[in-house]
Amino acid sequence: MRFGKKSGLIAGAVLLASVLMTGCGGNQASVGYFNAERIDKESEALKAIEAEANEKLAEAQKEAIALQGKRAEMSDEDFMKAQQAQMLKMQALNQKYQIEIQQKVQQALETISKEKKLDAVMANSNMQKAVILGGVDITDDLIQKLK
Repeated sequence: MRFGKKSGLIAGAVLLASVLMTGCGGNQASVGYFNAERIDKESEALKAIEAEANEKLAEAQKEAIALQGKRAEMSDEDFMKAQQAQMLKMQALNQKYQIEIQQKVQQALETISKEKKLDAVMANSNMQKAVILGGVDITDDLIQKLK
């Protein structure tokens, strides 16, 4: 009997869920999950970080546009170096804010996990569910911690 790729994935997810719910030694594992889309949409703290990031990136884009205006005054080599430096600056800004968001969410998840005595926490999304059955929805708790 042959299973398709989707059947194999579903069987694997069900097996993983059952192992997590029953545990290997008979102890029941406690799994928490959160809706990632809701966190992005409803967390004021994350929105503030994203707004600051967008502001800084907009400034960097203006600098890149201004650099284009100075192209005629520069040698090709100097222009390429300046353009690369500007791109690196924008990438560094983007990475800085992504790390800041990840750290803030991670700290909140660790606190919630300890408070609720969770063995594992998983991110669910509207498109792809990591936790299909059971588990503790900590989305509201996470939104509150991220204020």
